[in-house]
Amino acid sequence: MQAQAFAQGPVSTEAEVIDEATRRCFFEAEVQRLLDRMFGTALRLTRNRADAEDLVGETVAKAWASLAELRDLCTFEAWIRRILANTFISGFVSRLRISYLTFKEHSMKKLMTLAAMAAAFGAFGSTVALAQAHGDHLMVVPAELKWADVGSLPPGAQLAVIEGPLNEAKPFIFRLKLPANYQIPAHFHSAIEHVTVISGTFNMGAGDKLDTKATRALTAGSAAIMQPGTRHFAWTADETVVQVHGVGPWTITYVNPADDPRKK
Repeated sequence: MQAQAFAQGPVSTEAEVIDEATRRCFFEAEVQRLLDRMFGTALRLTRNRADAEDLVGETVAKAWASLAELRDLCTFEAWIRRILANTFISGFVSRLRISYLTFKEHSMKKLMTLAAMAAAFGAFGSTVALAQAHGDHLMVVPAELKWADVGSLPPGAQLAVIEGPLNEAKPFIFRLKLPANYQIPAHFHSAIEHVTVISGTFNMGAGDKLDTKATRALTAGSAAIMQPGTRHFAWTADETVVQVHGVGPWTITYVNPADDPRKK
């Protein structure tokens, strides 16, 4: 549900008052739409899943309590992102623990009740807990990996996702299997990328154009960390397997668009 459906511009005291049911419906829809992105931002800020859950929970509760102050519903996303950032900056000494997974699985009605109670009784400083949802432990051996071709890399590479998905604001782990004499043209990513060499030798370099003489040979056990936007490239002489992990969404942008196999 889009904010435009409720407001074409700033709401004045002379404008039609949005009733409680409509405000609640709008709030629920917008929070559901932005939840994954909010959690990804919170996780990058706190670097801790439990703290990220707390930060998202307190942000949502604060937003609901102060929704009446939002005069232009079209600015909801920017408004709630400011609340999240300000809550983090101020230290968010949060004892309001709302599990991210539980939040997604339960109805928004329960959350609205919790937020209303918190606002009414000043409960942001009190202990309010919902049941925590914990994912199953994951243990994988190499033989269990499911390899598939990678459309965003030159032909020949295969990818196996261990934790994901890669296109959401969640932690991910995947492995890349690269054949011998393989090259990855200069490119960059939108988020930080952590690379660990599992086998073979992964030759990496930084720059706008692939240069096999300007790389460092990373043998098995080596690691590399590429900051967001860092332009880099790689090549192999022998079959090589690397493991990549980070917080999604994982994207790849080629410095030279002509190198992008998705456009061929």
